[in-house]
Amino acid sequence: LSVRQQIVPALSVLIVNYTWSKKMTSIVSSAKGQKLTRSEEKLVRQEEEKKRLEEEEIRLAAERVEQERLDKLRFEEDERKRIAEADKARKQNELPELIQILERNKIAVAKMNKNLREMNKWQRYMRCDGTPDPAISQAINTFINLTKENPNVDVKSLFEGGGT
Repeated sequence: LSVRQQIVPALSVLIVNYTWSKKMTSIVSSAKGQKLTRSEEKLVRQEEEKKRLEEEEIRLAAERVEQERLDKLRFEEDERKRIAEADKARKQNELPELIQILERNKIAVAKMNKNLREMNKWQRYMRCDGTPDPAISQAINTFINLTKENPNVDVKSLFEGGGT
């Protein structure tokens, strides 16, 4: 049963008991100065016992509801832990495969970079324009010194593809 299905009957019993208790209180209070008859005493004792049993029943229902709530929380926590452990195991299984993929990609990128450098070097060689390779600082220094020594060389024309 759901929490609501357990609490609603208990509350309706409480309401009925409350009205019955009011009636019994009025009987007891009207007879305060007088001695109660055996039937009235028996009725009062029965009512008190009934009230005590109903309160106990309500307390037990509340305890059941609380226990169900705690069980549900425990179940949800266990489910979260199970999912987290499954996710961790999946990640551990995928890690070696991802490392292999990363290594293959690293090797492929290095190979592509090497091919690109070689292609650029070959294209520069095939141009034969006399401009220095910007990757080699010695070639740049030599070029600068040669242009300083020979002021007749037009540096701009060299960079534009022409020459002297």
